[in-house]
Amino acid sequence: MTSRERLVLYGLVRWPHLGDVGLGEVLGLGRTTVTVIRRRLVGHGLVEGFLVPDFGRVGCELLTALYGEFSGAASHGLDAFKAVVRDGVGSAFYMVRFGGQHLSLGAARNLTQVGEAISAHHRVHHESGYLTDRRHNYVFFPLKLTNIPRFFDYAPLLAKEFGLEYRPDRVTASKAVDWKPTRRERGVYTALVSLPEASDEKVAAKAGVSRQTVNVLRNRFLGSGLLRPLKIPDVSRLGFGLLAFTHLHMSPHVGRDGRKKHTESVLEDCAHVLKVSGDLESVLLSFHKDYGDYRRSHERLLGVYRKNRLLSDDPVVKLFPLLGTDQLLNHRYGNVLSGFGD
Repeated sequence: MTSRERLVLYGLVRWPHLGDVGLGEVLGLGRTTVTVIRRRLVGHGLVEGFLVPDFGRVGCELLTALYGEFSGAASHGLDAFKAVVRDGVGSAFYMVRFGGQHLSLGAARNLTQVGEAISAHHRVHHESGYLTDRRHNYVFFPLKLTNIPRFFDYAPLLAKEFGLEYRPDRVTASKAVDWKPTRRERGVYTALVSLPEASDEKVAAKAGVSRQTVNVLRNRFLGSGLLRPLKIPDVSRLGFGLLAFTHLHMSPHVGRDGRKKHTESVLEDCAHVLKVSGDLESVLLSFHKDYGDYRRSHERLLGVYRKNRLLSDDPVVKLFPLLGTDQLLNHRYGNVLSGFGD
């Protein structure tokens, strides 16, 4: 990649809400240059855009993480199995597997929906010959009692990789108001989440409304925070070879607020693209060049938490080599909207 391509890729990930004109102003590049490079990056699959729903305001009460080990020997019908998993686990939006290791993240309306998703998950694995007797792990995070200081934010990782300066935004907490969408709003909202990079014409056709209506509602949803744009780079093509999932069991003697400064210290490590913190459990996703890079990052993580006696048990870590890992669900947020508005 050229220096300008790296800069635009970083800009797209760092400021996903900006158009080509605004991004050019921030990066010091002309609009035409940004447009040409953006199209090139998208065309080569180096970055992909998504629209993330406001989980709480579409009726979700929980974020979920499921991980465990499955039989890696039943390879017959793998493509069909992937299709069944994608269509059969309604609350999951992110899912990867490597051999017998499996990880999925999701958002659910309540524990009943979680239970239904788990049952469907086990059923498709059983029918495909993947289910074993090994214990699976389920982590639930009530949204109202959970901090999410980083949600699939790759900007710090890219800044470090490209030698650019990263300055986090100052985030001011805003109280989300209840949203009671009309039928038309629900249709457009669902279509936008399901087709995040489609034109207004395509979204309008799916929602059964006019293009102008889509444009007006899109801007309204983005302006009110009901939708949040997200740009995801293909880090495997930037030299990263390992995905790490870490499940931390926290000491009951220190709550989320008491761990805030330690969380800030942990997130100084740019490898962590996701961190979800509950009262007694936390999970992280991080990307690393290789195993040595992962070990150094992991030791820094343990150093922060063990030094301050914040752990009640050893962390659980699952490693996924990017070469050979199946991406079963890639930020498929339309799944979260199953039953939305019922």
